[in-house]
Amino acid sequence: MTNLLKVSTGLGLIGATLYFSGVILNTTMASNPAVIYQESSPFNTIDIDVSASGEDNKLTIVQGDTFSINLTEGVSYAVENDKLTIYYKDSNTGVMSIFKSKLIKNNNSIEITVTVPPTAVFDRVDIDYGLGEVYIDTLVAEKFNLDLGVADTIVNNITASVIEIDGGVGKCTASNLNAEKILIDNGVGVLELNNVTTNLLEIAGGVGTSKAFNVDATEIVASSGVGDIEIEGKFDYATLDGGVGAIKLTTAHPYDYYTYLTPEAEGIMPGSLKINGNKVSGIINYKEGIVPTIQAEIGVGAIKIFTN
Repeated sequence: MTNLLKVSTGLGLIGATLYFSGVILNTTMASNPAVIYQESSPFNTIDIDVSASGEDNKLTIVQGDTFSINLTEGVSYAVENDKLTIYYKDSNTGVMSIFKSKLIKNNNSIEITVTVPPTAVFDRVDIDYGLGEVYIDTLVAEKFNLDLGVADTIVNNITASVIEIDGGVGKCTASNLNAEKILIDNGVGVLELNNVTTNLLEIAGGVGTSKAFNVDATEIVASSGVGDIEIEGKFDYATLDGGVGAIKLTTAHPYDYYTYLTPEAEGIMPGSLKINGNKVSGIINYKEGIVPTIQAEIGVGAIKIFTN
């Protein structure tokens, strides 16, 4: 099975500054329109693109008895050629005006709930979501893409081939992920993974903090940005590329399980590299052949490796 999950966003540091300062351009407020419910014919593809300025926007995808759609009137949707499409863009979702709800209560909010049967398997799920809350529980998909803006997100029980999470300004928590590849590109917010089974876990840190706990992986690749990265679990190979933020890597295997490839002392950047609290450099615990390996390049932030 080839399955992909992507959770992504692109608001960046400017968005975060406006988010926390409450900068606004538009103070128009509106009442919530009616909510409509529609049972649907089966679909194997989901495409959701929503950008609404209301402070109480919610997107929910969960299991149910049937394929169904429950959404605020005015949100466009269609089921054609086995594909569910949901689309909404309001006039107040510019880069600055989307943050007006931090100071002024905006009732121009929308709610979307999609239910799918437990037996449903999707070819592709694409979600591009701006401001609000996202909750997704128990999905199997060939490809699953989630692109978040200023959204607080909870994702549970996803089976996929490739899971891509591109974090935004809000907090994203993803638990019980099973995939061939899990690719994380964090933004300004906090991104936390828990109970992860994968061949490859790749984390590219942003301004925010990235964490992954209870990881069972063949390979881990982590590159820090400004924010810190913390990973705990069991793995055979790890490649660490230090940036401004710190990287903390904890493995369930003992020290002698790995060969360590680290920079020579004269080439070390301002940051430091320690294994079990001891500063190290060069090739350590060398073994011939293809063996479990941890390789690290140091940036400004510290890299700390802990073994069992």
